[in-house]
Amino acid sequence: MAATLIFGIGFAPITALALSLMGIFTLPFASLLLVIPALGVAMGLSCYQPCYGRLMLHGFVMGIIAVTCYDGVRILFIVAGWMDDFIPKIGGMLVGDGNHHAVLGYLWRYLGNGGGMGMAFVCAFALLKQLLTEHQQARITPRVTKHIALGFGCFVWACLIVTLKISPQGEDMMFAITPTSLLLSWIGHLVFGYTLGCLVNRFRPEVLKDSRQHFTEACQQTSEVDFRRLVEVDRGGGGVEWCVELAENLADADVRVLQVGRGVALQGKHAVPREHIIG
Repeated sequence: MAATLIFGIGFAPITALALSLMGIFTLPFASLLLVIPALGVAMGLSCYQPCYGRLMLHGFVMGIIAVTCYDGVRILFIVAGWMDDFIPKIGGMLVGDGNHHAVLGYLWRYLGNGGGMGMAFVCAFALLKQLLTEHQQARITPRVTKHIALGFGCFVWACLIVTLKISPQGEDMMFAITPTSLLLSWIGHLVFGYTLGCLVNRFRPEVLKDSRQHFTEACQQTSEVDFRRLVEVDRGGGGVEWCVELAENLADADVRVLQVGRGVALQGKHAVPREHIIG
């Protein structure tokens, strides 16, 4: 559920642009209809579950880095005269005067399209991967991750080309579809996807851990865990809610300290398998 929601949030800016190219809405109206509500949902989700907020932020930053690498290649194509720079036209669509506005166009490209798609991919990849078994997760090697990211880049590229083809003025507003533009735009999206894959491979796994994993690690790092103290040291890490829930569900309501040994935990005076308490 969270992966689908965040994926939709990340794709809100590019969906708004697609609707504008199709002539369904103007870009300012489409932004009010999709982008602003998506930002509100993202902020609400971040407040409700801070670990999702950190994950979205990481994906957003990775998307900006990836689109920067994409533009590093695209600018070479522009300098060589092989393609035009259509990004300022997006700024004109935002203003609505038909002129080129490079600053607004690139802000939309980086903060909207690039950051949003990066957030969509990173969050969906991380959250869906957690649903797999340990054996299945082990098969997703760094090389496989790069292939998945390259596939995502190709998916975004295909969506762009289809949007331009079915839009009455899509090619006039962006770029004409020719064998050269197809090849160059595809290369750019491959760079975008490959960069995302490399960044995801270097992603710190702690960020992806749910509250139960946070609590498990905290138990493994100490022989005595004071629940009140654990709430303080792990505030905002996703472990707060779970630790409080665990404390409320203990059989002995007076227990405030859980002693953890090798595979066995003491719940009050009763020794039980540790996974029954923290699993």
